[in-house]
Amino acid sequence: MSNLRSHKTKIIRGKRIILNSNQLQKGMIVEARYAPQKDGKPGQSKNYMLLILNPSYKGKSKVAKVHALTLDNFTPMILNSLAEKVGLLYIPRYEKMVGMSIPKLLMDEASQRFYNSKLKKDMAGKYGASYRTLFEKSFKGMELVNYNFDKKVLYKFFPKEEVDEE
Repeated sequence: MSNLRSHKTKIIRGKRIILNSNQLQKGMIVEARYAPQKDGKPGQSKNYMLLILNPSYKGKSKVAKVHALTLDNFTPMILNSLAEKVGLLYIPRYEKMVGMSIPKLLMDEASQRFYNSKLKKDMAGKYGASYRTLFEKSFKGMELVNYNFDKKVLYKFFPKEEVDEE
């Protein structure tokens, strides 16, 4: 069952910023249109809501890829639970836009460590088949969204006055 509609209702109205893939930062929640490659040609494009884990991983292939979780496969309640576990912060360069405090994933070992410590044990039950590796060049448009996390979670990471003024 798709949870995309449930997540879309959690976007704060008027809080969107159009982005290019080179502006992505870890922890962002974005709405994106993505057309996967099939035999070197663009396939059917699809709408996604993504939590960015690693915005520009090149690895051995030297082709820029984005590592993300698609929110389609788990509920807002589970996203709030993950936010409570890893933390929330204001995204640098985008004042008052809230993202998750995802550790910097610079090398395979760091990515693997984050995956093993924060995601792996819950992957099948909570996050489903949500992990995605996407080619940066296949994005057809994206917007940074300000996700309306539960107040309980927001209060844990931000001053009460800031949370209440939203």
